Amino acid sequence: MLRAGLFLLFLAFIIIRPFLSSLATPELDTMYSWCLIFICAALVKTALPPQNATHLRKTILIPLVLFFAGVALSNFFSLAPERSLSELHKYLLAAVVFCAVFTCAAQEKTLLLFALIAGAGLVSLQAILWFFLGAKIFVKHLLVHNITYDFAFEFVGRQRAFVPFILPSALGGYLIMLLPLCISMLRHYYKDEDSALLKRPLGNIVLLLPVLLCSAALILTKAIGPLVSLLFGCMLYSIMRQRDYKYRVVLRAIILLSLVSVLIFVVRSYSGGYWRNPAFSAGQRQLYWLKTWLVIGQHPFTGVGLGNLPFVGSKFSHNSYLQIWAELGIVGFVALLGLVLAAIKIVREPPAPAQKMLHAGLGIAIFAFILHNLVDFTFFLPEVAVFWWITLGLIAPRAAADTAGADSCF
Repeated sequence: MLRAGLFLLFLAFIIIRPFLSSLATPELDTMYSWCLIFICAALVKTALPPQNATHLRKTILIPLVLFFAGVALSNFFSLAPERSLSELHKYLLAAVVFCAVFTCAAQEKTLLLFALIAGAGLVSLQAILWFFLGAKIFVKHLLVHNITYDFAFEFVGRQRAFVPFILPSALGGYLIMLLPLCISMLRHYYKDEDSALLKRPLGNIVLLLPVLLCSAALILTKAIGPLVSLLFGCMLYSIMRQRDYKYRVVLRAIILLSLVSVLIFVVRSYSGGYWRNPAFSAGQRQLYWLKTWLVIGQHPFTGVGLGNLPFVGSKFSHNSYLQIWAELGIVGFVALLGLVLAAIKIVREPPAPAQKMLHAGLGIAIFAFILHNLVDFTFFLPEVAVFWWITLGLIAPRAAADTAGADSCF
């Protein structure tokens, strides 16, 4: 009974996570994080020992421990210890969320997946409603009350979906992980595929809605980076799995994403204003990367500490791997690469027949996040990064056949 209550509370916290911005409301985010940390710790405490802890120990545990050792070392050598300590809860949250998900039973993981796609549907619905209705109401409110906030007018004028996040790329970074999961759940639970459309179960429509909403919201972000990352994530997964079986769904996704990415690139290139042009974004990223390399050159081994990247105009370098090296030092950087390689190794392992579609969704989500952080910083946004740690926790273990239900993903 206690664990059931804790798990329901955990699901509720995970669903509301995207609606809480760590940058816009840092104090509330800190309170939320510590509450979720205690919930996850209680879940781990009440969980039965996983049957495949050895698999985790060999694959992920070593780089995971090294990564958090790098976090500790960077705080010890931090140039601004108080600021670094204020960032520590984000990394602690990542660790306990991963452990909580990893120790969940098969039925709990299935419920977690349904909660994830339900949350993704709500996030996408809010983003779409804001794009078509909320932005106009917001601008009208500013005009009626004679509020002269030039940045707000300029930002909303870009006509790109971003709510409930602060940037379109952040919303895109979230959706490129959740959309593959929504599609995999739809394919796994789709019923009576050979029947007439009107005679198919209502559950098919319920599972289709998050897919449609996430797809629409992702396109409305007009963010090229997330789309290209998802495209290459699909390609990478397809290459890894082509020896085992053909993935027609993945191939169709690759073709569709290619067309959408090209279309968005063309639209943004001729939308007017150099700051809206993808070339401007690429130029800014090159500047951030150069500055990050200069910081790494000054502190290559110990880093400058969490949250201490000395930039003007941006808190992030738009390359999470370079920023980890700059903040955590060489230990954290190498450990993060080891964690990425461990995730890739797990994805490469052939899944059980009943888990093929789920494995595809999780694998593509993991790859998309890894690739996107080459040009963005969603690794440092808990409202996005926590879902990567969840996917790692879901794909790392293998549920025993006798512990999963007949209609379970695990």
